[in-house]
Amino acid sequence: MPALPILFKIQRQRLILEEYTLNSGLCSSLASSFAVVPNCINQISLTQNGLKDAQLAVLIEGLQKLETMKSIVIKHNEVHLKTTEALQPLMKRVFPHNV
Repeated sequence: MPALPILFKIQRQRLILEEYTLNSGLCSSLASSFAVVPNCINQISLTQNGLKDAQLAVLIEGLQKLETMKSIVIKHNEVHLKTTEALQPLMKRVFPHNV
């Protein structure tokens, strides 16, 4: 069993977290796990997770370690300056590593 049970939610390289509450610790752990398994997902959907801007930014920074990341969906979470700054490197990637 993975150290993070949330990793069981990965199906066909997609991590879909809808109405799955995340806290700072989970965001940090999940972000760190992406460095260990760098090609585990290529899509992530975060919907109504109770995430604040700083927590979401930590998670997005972790996604930068994933070369295969193609799609990020964020709905009903707090997106402000920290998150938009964390998204910039992902958005500037060139093909074939673009988002």
